[in-house]
Amino acid sequence: MHFWNTLGQICQNTLLTAILDVGCGGGTYTYEVAKRFPSVLTKGIDLDVDDAKNKWPILPNLTFKIGDATKLIEKNHYSLIFCIDVLDDIPNWHVALRHFHEALKERGFLYIHSPKH
Repeated sequence: MHFWNTLGQICQNTLLTAILDVGCGGGTYTYEVAKRFPSVLTKGIDLDVDDAKNKWPILPNLTFKIGDATKLIEKNHYSLIFCIDVLDDIPNWHVALRHFHEALKERGFLYIHSPKH
């Protein structure tokens, strides 16, 4: 998938320290990212994370939390935020984008995939 190619390109020139998966759902991408980058703190947020918490083995760098993309509180924290097939479902998507920007470190990366565009 395009996501993994893009992630590989980002990692060639960037030291990742913290990654956020917005709208992680069942946590597949979150878990795979955490597994591939064991030294990088990886968090998945969604309105319901029970499935994700119970589906994957425990990794020391992986957390799943209940969270709302329009109410992120971290500032200047993430080196990468990704949001796959979710942004179209957020009624206030423009607010979410502002929060993504605020939560990213300077020179951080935002990866968005939308099935409708």
